[in-house]
Amino acid sequence: MRVYLGGLALLLLAVVLQSAVVAQWHLLRGTVDLPLLVWAAWVTRERRAAPPWFWALAVGAFWDLYAALPLGAGLLIYGAVGGVAQLVRGRLWQTSYLMLFALVLVGSLLTQSLSYGLVRFLMQAPIPFDAALTQVMLPTLLLNLVAALPVYAVVAEWADWVLPADNLAP
Repeated sequence: MRVYLGGLALLLLAVVLQSAVVAQWHLLRGTVDLPLLVWAAWVTRERRAAPPWFWALAVGAFWDLYAALPLGAGLLIYGAVGGVAQLVRGRLWQTSYLMLFALVLVGSLLTQSLSYGLVRFLMQAPIPFDAALTQVMLPTLLLNLVAALPVYAVVAEWADWVLPADNLAP
């Protein structure tokens, strides 16, 4: 129970910090996706209590509270990221840093691509793909990769405090 409450509190804190503070830091039009980074760090650190898709759906539900996309888009986007994490779980899971960077890379590309698709086709905003790619997607990917290790360090401290000793990564 402590694992679930600690994880949900961490993900909710990431979403609140994203909407209030982190969204103000830009590189071109891209920003750090703190909920994605915290989710990736948490699922690489916490391995036994719940599968990655559970935590992805939790952060997607929290993300839906502040995102300007239609309701349910966060569940769809982060659910897809969690599904990808579930697929690669057995292949890259041995090395935490490799898994972290793989989740951040795939998650950033997937969240940005699905967000663009929803905005472009569902909400019918006339945004050219090349402008979205160079102004938003690639800067966001770069910022996420740069911020991945500091976020991982903070989440690891949180995990050491919250998780029981038998749930910690070796």
